Amino acid sequence: MIGARLAGGATRSRPGPAAPASPRPAPPGPPDLLRASAITKIFQADGGQVPAIRGVDLTLGRGQFVAVMGPSGSGKSTLLHLLGGLERPTSGEIWLDGRRVDTLSQAKWAVLRRRHVGFVFQFFNLLSNMTVADNVELAALMGGATRRQAAQRRDELLGELGLRGRADAAPARLSGGEQQRVALARAMANRPSLLLADEPTGNLDSAASRAVLRLLGRAHADGQTILMVTHDARVASAAERVICLSDGMVVDDALMCPPGPAAGLTAAPGLAAPSGPPASPSSAALARVLRLRG
Repeated sequence: MIGARLAGGATRSRPGPAAPASPRPAPPGPPDLLRASAITKIFQADGGQVPAIRGVDLTLGRGQFVAVMGPSGSGKSTLLHLLGGLERPTSGEIWLDGRRVDTLSQAKWAVLRRRHVGFVFQFFNLLSNMTVADNVELAALMGGATRRQAAQRRDELLGELGLRGRADAAPARLSGGEQQRVALARAMANRPSLLLADEPTGNLDSAASRAVLRLLGRAHADGQTILMVTHDARVASAAERVICLSDGMVVDDALMCPPGPAAGLTAAPGLAAPSGPPASPSSAALARVLRLRG
């Protein structure tokens, strides 16, 4: 306070400069959609215990597109099955959308998957007694869509994946690549919070692979969270982040490019390896991926 002299020697105080206000803390951002903490998976075999996943920590932010790579037998598919509730971890915790899910019963996990998780299986798992259209529409209906909404979603997805002409075919009459595209359409039919894809381009030619990656790219641009297992480094370059597994452990976790709704998709249409100076972060990350792949 600063004193001002008045008649009779009295003083009147006036306020001095105001102290700077302390900055308000930034509001907390949305929690990660998926978080795994120290998860392990040990299978029992005739010769004893076989560790498949060894203490993996993983977080997946909302709207991220993440690829998981690693050599055969590194635990990629097992990790995806754990995160999607198809296997129960031996130890550790899995949280989805702020809820702990590793302790859920199989019945509760089934309900959760119907409404919030889309799964593209490596071996399709299509319903053989239903047509292509019915396989996709059923997934939308089980996710809570009306019949009209389910039919619209079915037609939209089949059209984007070049399958409209095969809508009335049985899965047995499709090629492997066509079955894989139907499996992807079915996984996306319920507009899941989390899409888990196990080798979604593994049985496709380059044209069909581009169609799948375009669909994944559009979904990602609309905010879809995607965790994709792939053996192909060129396909992995479509993601914004690549996690590498070896012997059931995370050995690398690298951003391919700055995060963003459509990050990492520049290499996808032609399935070409990224170009540019060797020192760029994306090139360095992809080089590590290629070395790991062997």
